[in-house]
Amino acid sequence: MIRFVTILFLALAPGYSSSAALVNTKVGTIKGSEEISRKGEQYYAFRGIRYAKAPTGELRFKAPVPVEPSKETIDATQDGPVCYQPDTLHLGFDGESEDCLWVNVYTRHIGESDKLRPVLVYIHGGAFVSFTGQSKYHGPDYLLDHDIVVVTVNYRLGTLGFFSTGDKNAPGNYGMKDQVEALRWVRDNIKAFGGDPDRVTIAGESAGGASVGLHMLSPMSRGLFHGAMILSGSAHNNWAVDKNPIKLAEKQARLLNCPTESTEEMVECIKKISPQHLSEIYSKLKEWNNHPIVVISPVIEWDDNNGEERFLVKHPSQSFAQRDVADVPVFIGTTRDEFANFADAIIQNKELAAEMSANWTTIAPIAFTYEPNDHISNELRNFYLGSEDQPIKNDPEIRTKLGQLFADSVIIFGVVRSAKLLAATNSAPVYLYQFNFQGKYSGDGVYHASDMDYLFFNSLNHTRFDTEGEDAQCVDRLTNLWKNFVETGNPTPEPEEVLSKVIWTPYTDENPAYLDINKNLTVVEGLYFEQRMSFWESLFPLSNGRTRSGMRTRSGMTRAGGKGNRAENGGSGGRNRWWWWFG
Repeated sequence: MIRFVTILFLALAPGYSSSAALVNTKVGTIKGSEEISRKGEQYYAFRGIRYAKAPTGELRFKAPVPVEPSKETIDATQDGPVCYQPDTLHLGFDGESEDCLWVNVYTRHIGESDKLRPVLVYIHGGAFVSFTGQSKYHGPDYLLDHDIVVVTVNYRLGTLGFFSTGDKNAPGNYGMKDQVEALRWVRDNIKAFGGDPDRVTIAGESAGGASVGLHMLSPMSRGLFHGAMILSGSAHNNWAVDKNPIKLAEKQARLLNCPTESTEEMVECIKKISPQHLSEIYSKLKEWNNHPIVVISPVIEWDDNNGEERFLVKHPSQSFAQRDVADVPVFIGTTRDEFANFADAIIQNKELAAEMSANWTTIAPIAFTYEPNDHISNELRNFYLGSEDQPIKNDPEIRTKLGQLFADSVIIFGVVRSAKLLAATNSAPVYLYQFNFQGKYSGDGVYHASDMDYLFFNSLNHTRFDTEGEDAQCVDRLTNLWKNFVETGNPTPEPEEVLSKVIWTPYTDENPAYLDINKNLTVVEGLYFEQRMSFWESLFPLSNGRTRSGMRTRSGMTRAGGKGNRAENGGSGGRNRWWWWFG
């Protein structure tokens, strides 16, 4: 039966009117509102649409249960609540609830028609413990200058989303399965919003980028998307997968006064703990200062989960070795400085700096997210800081080098490794970029999530960019690249004036290249920070001393890079800018 759409005009006050859109879907009739994009394009916003039942009571620590159709009109004119997250992060969210599984849909056309638009599904970051898809933080004002459909997603976070005992009692990955359920909802309902279920691109930044990378490996996600955008986080970052979840589960249980002898008793106890109390223990899961940056992560589900679907069934490295990866076009990259600004909190605090200096081999694996290894720790100190006994202090050069170590270890190396492996494994193109534009809200560096400022309107922290000036030009360029990729799987299918007539060539072993996104767009041959990335390859080589993208490592060297070898330039430390985007 052909679905119908009715536009209902509601007079709210003299001299002011707004529009409400009614859309018929498989889950019921949904009422949204009419909005205006940055450049004056009319679009419809449907906020807070439930896609799964409330994951409370016996549904806590379970896969999401699809929502049942509603006989009453669903009011989707307001954002849904934020999923519970640690108060210690001071992100200022209100309206937290355990009942938080909803999507927002934004579109310029509603109702099924012969012309369906491509769909972008965006997965927010936040270290798997924080943030939200709400419109006040991820407003579509810039992307809806273009004729695409945009969907943002809420998913369970922290303990509620990722608690795992490594067995069937608490298999974990509930937040990831929420994302899958949201993608299934999009597949089944997006036509009513003018969207094409056969042209869905998933995108995510930071933990969201790692999520996208993991969806490319998950049997649950196959066929639900047709392109992937992996931004400042990937499946190959060391924090993306927790290899030993029972250790963290027992630590949480002890903090909550729950038993640890039996995983069944542990889970039954934690199921009864209030979500507020579960959130309160987050800071106690950190090991040193505010590190590691990511504490709670997805896991590999080794157990059969009593026959239930498993999100991740093997380690990412095994999936790539077996070429068991979704073969779709990929848009992937990082900002120039990523987490370089995290060096400031250390060098500007004499006690922390002295503690890191004196206990480097203990603290470095925590801060830079790798398994404890004295040799690797000393290699890192030598390569980035100049010698194995270089003290950490408030010095401009130390600030720069320590910042680069944070950037490379937490984000850049893992993303670059993913890009190279994807290019070597899949037939679909891989487009690698580095975001270098330092604009109005950037501060003194191009840090983690700087690019997000130009893609989503964060109304709580920014004013909306105008249509003139360098910042506006950056919005135009990024949103056009995204629009093109979502439409065609190619960010530059043809020369365009707004994109400086650049043709972005895919990254391959034979012809490595990336797009430098700055005041101008430039395709650069090679790989950014190549010396630094080669050094990391030497510390963490893949099988047989060769990466699957063909780069030979230097694993036989006693000191990678040689004593006194300094890291390349690429930005300084700087203040914490908009750190609510972290993770």
